[in-house]
Order: sequence, then C-alpha cells, then structure tokens
Amino acid sequence: MAQKILVVEDEFLSRDSIVKFLSMAGYIVREASNGAEALEKLTAERFDIVVTDFVMPHIDGLRLIELVHSKWPELPVILVTGYLSANTGHIILEGRAAEVITKPIKLDGLLETVKRVMSSQSTQH
Repeated sequence: MAQKILVVEDEFLSRDSIVKFLSMAGYIVREASNGAEALEKLTAERFDIVVTDFVMPHIDGLRLIELVHSKWPELPVILVTGYLSANTGHIILEGRAAEVITKPIKLDGLLETVKRVMSSQSTQH
C-alpha cells in the first residue's frame, strides 16, 4: 500500500509542485493550504508523514508541529522554511521535527528526505 503524505503550504504554486512531484514518485498525497485545514485532514485520515511550511496564516508551522505531536506523537513532520537555516531550525524545534529543509526546495532533495524519514520510522516499529 502506498504511503500517505500531507503537504501543508499556503503558496499554491509551491504546494502544487510538491504534491505533483511526490504523487509521481508513488505516494498518496493530500494537501492543505494552512495549519487549520491540515488539522482537519489529520483528524479525518491517517498519514505517514507531514511536510509543512513554516510561515502560514492562522496556524504557523511551529504551532502545527506542536499540535501534531500532542495528538499523533509518532507522526514525523518535515518543516520547510525560507526563514531559518536547517541547523537553527533543529535547535529551535529541539527534535520535534524529523527534518528541516530550507527554501527554495529542491524536489529531489525533498523526496530523498521523505524516503529517509519514512524508512527510519518503519525500522522503529
């Protein structure tokens, strides 16, 4: 069965390109344009991983990660940001995000990160 990814990004073109790329790689991909919409989808469906933007209206990426980990502690989250370096992001998040990827996103790099995070999750179970 294909693994399911939730992509949370408020910029339509970025979200659309990520969704299409990951779908072509064989994943089932759902999308949300903000953190509130993401929480609705997370409540309705089971996901294997969440890829979220950092700066979004309503609920930003950091708050979304907090909410995800309070309800679904095993669900890995990849934070995508143009505002923090990957190293700074890890320090701020204190390990709450599985990975931090900086913008502009390299889709091949994102795919490799998704594969790595998912494989590390499956070896933990």
